[in-house]
Amino acid sequence: MVKEVSGLLSEPDDLSRQRLDSLDLFNKLPLEKSPLYTKYVDMISGLKLDSIQLALPSRDMSVPGEVKHLMGDHDEQTLALQVDSQIVRTQVHGGLEKEGIIFTDLQSALTKFPDLVKSHFSKAVRPDDDKFAALNNAFYTTGIFLYVPKGLSIKVPFRNIVLVKSHGIGAFSHNIIVADENSKVTFLQEAYSKLDPAKQGPTLYSEVTEVFLQEGAEVNFASVQNFESDIHAFVNRRSLGQKDSRVNWTIGHIGGGITRSRMDSALDGPGSTAEDVEIVFGAEAQRFDIVTDLSHVAPHTTGHVRARGVLRDSSRSVFKGMIRIGKGAKNSNSYLAEHAMILSKKARADAIPGLEIETIGNAKKVFVDTNFDKVNRHLNIINKYKIELRRPYYYDILSKIDGRKVVVGDIFSIDLALPKELGIPIILKKNYYTPMWSRMYVGIVGEVVNDMEQLSKLDLRKLFL
Repeated sequence: MVKEVSGLLSEPDDLSRQRLDSLDLFNKLPLEKSPLYTKYVDMISGLKLDSIQLALPSRDMSVPGEVKHLMGDHDEQTLALQVDSQIVRTQVHGGLEKEGIIFTDLQSALTKFPDLVKSHFSKAVRPDDDKFAALNNAFYTTGIFLYVPKGLSIKVPFRNIVLVKSHGIGAFSHNIIVADENSKVTFLQEAYSKLDPAKQGPTLYSEVTEVFLQEGAEVNFASVQNFESDIHAFVNRRSLGQKDSRVNWTIGHIGGGITRSRMDSALDGPGSTAEDVEIVFGAEAQRFDIVTDLSHVAPHTTGHVRARGVLRDSSRSVFKGMIRIGKGAKNSNSYLAEHAMILSKKARADAIPGLEIETIGNAKKVFVDTNFDKVNRHLNIINKYKIELRRPYYYDILSKIDGRKVVVGDIFSIDLALPKELGIPIILKKNYYTPMWSRMYVGIVGEVVNDMEQLSKLDLRKLFL
């Protein structure tokens, strides 16, 4: 099927090989790469990919009657209309094209601007980042490419209307937005459906959106998804922000049967900013698996995430968010909050905020023993905390502990990081000086207590289950 898609789109060999490689990744990657989230994979257990047939572009380029009222006159709006698996119309307001704006479907952009497109394609959302990003990279048939030239501030919003009409299909789109230096643009996405009630079968809508912000650029991205319950939406969106750039995400998850969303704002340049607001309205048996991350790479960066949900009937949501602070991200300002309102007894919402800080040891404690080679001196604790070992005798002692002992400490440093790596249960006895990231992380992988009295009452048996 991958070769069929490449042949239909007359793609060069390198793109065809990328599709095959991505399909191989999809088959190999787990549903969740993070051990923090593996217990929630049942959120998408109702989706049967075997029953979904890939939708291929057709020759029908007509505008469906269901969305004609949204189109307006040709010169009034700048928009692209996607129906199932293809873009059937793009229109650009006034003289924007004369300003150097590129707004077209992805396949046309690959033909007319191959170097510009390929230099950004799959650079923000990599196929090996996520199982369903790999699936999209293998089977995408359409998408939008938007380029805003340097110094251009566009007041007219770019609209992307998505209409899914067919039962039992998989519609795959890949969108790329490039905002050059000191440019400003607003992108509005509206996703609807109008399925034939006489037919049945689940439909998959898969989307990857990559946003690139050069120095001083600003991108406002808003999306509202209101699919029918037979449509399952799987989206991966990520932005890369350079110096003094700003991205504003506003996302509404309203419709669909299963919604799986992966968002990440990477703040790669000093002074870059990301603001993310997401809302969920769940009813009946809807499922929402929402991940929103902030990745602080450069110093003096700012990121805020606010997620809110309202759920009734037997709907369910899981909000997962991770703030990542890199070694070079000094003076970063970050905030993440996830809240839900439950309106019925059977509805359920879970929130799993997290914090990852890349550090190198604690130089205040003891000297570095450069001859220590019994284990790798730099341990990666689930790819989160880089700990530099300075006490070889401590490793010798811990490695001999039998399976019925627990290590208690007041900070997640060598005292608890090494036992955790060796599979020994850990307990954090927090105090006023215990960092918040220590409390949050040990609360997931071990136990956290306030004082010795609470520790004495703890049922240690569950640590060995």
